Amino acid sequence: MTGDGVNDAPALNQANIGVAMGIQGTEVAKGASDMILTDDNFCSIVKAVEKGRAIYAGIQKFVAFIMSVHIAEVMQIFVCIVVGIPVMRSPLQILFLILVTDLPPSIALGMEPGEKNILKQKPRPKEEPIVLNWMWLAMVMNGAVLSVVIVGVYLAALVNYCDGEIFQADIYNLDRYEERLANAQTVAFISLVWSENIRSYIA
Repeated sequence: MTGDGVNDAPALNQANIGVAMGIQGTEVAKGASDMILTDDNFCSIVKAVEKGRAIYAGIQKFVAFIMSVHIAEVMQIFVCIVVGIPVMRSPLQILFLILVTDLPPSIALGMEPGEKNILKQKPRPKEEPIVLNWMWLAMVMNGAVLSVVIVGVYLAALVNYCDGEIFQADIYNLDRYEERLANAQTVAFISLVWSENIRSYIA
């Protein structure tokens, strides 16, 4: 609903989105509206809808990427603890992943321009959550696939550097086990960094 006069105020207030004119509109109309057109140009509504949809899609991409990689990281550490193999990541590596590997790609995804056909898409329901059910499924599946790959790489690295041992109790009995374990953890860490970068390109 658009309006500029005092008589438009009730309709602007009751509308799903009330739009008042910023130049010619009265203060009553502006107060009752949800949005004010500062240039009184109706074309600005189209631009605002397009920008809003692009921002919303960017937020969805941001959440989907950051959640999928964090689910994967939690899964990997959980598997290590349950199975009894050394935890594949040091606290410093976890901090590096969060600040350097995860954050910049997710911000870039959130600032991506909208798709060309974004205005042709159907309006979403007002009560629709940002993360849809299919997105949750996709995030868990992506996290599971990423975890399987990285755990497999880590186990192969443990076998290579730790004389075929993979369990924590056995590795701690080896000579220079700290150095051997650090080498295996580094292989898993680098593999995860590359995998997450690839994941950001297909998000």
